[in-house]
Amino acid sequence: MKTEAEKKAQKKYQNKVRTTTKAQLNCTISREDFNLITDFCKDNNISKASLVVNAIKYCIENNIDLKNEK
Repeated sequence: MKTEAEKKAQKKYQNKVRTTTKAQLNCTISREDFNLITDFCKDNNISKASLVVNAIKYCIENNIDLKNEK
């Protein structure tokens, strides 16, 4: 459990992040997908953030239609 000071510090940090050049993207995924992504990133020595950003950019730049994907 976080202390009030930790909660305050986290909120201050998040507010700072929102007003700079960085932003956060959060999502909830299945444990199975999380493990798949984690293993892939470890095997390829890349961060999860890098994988997510590059995969999204690839889909956008290549007009990949994901509407019917599960």
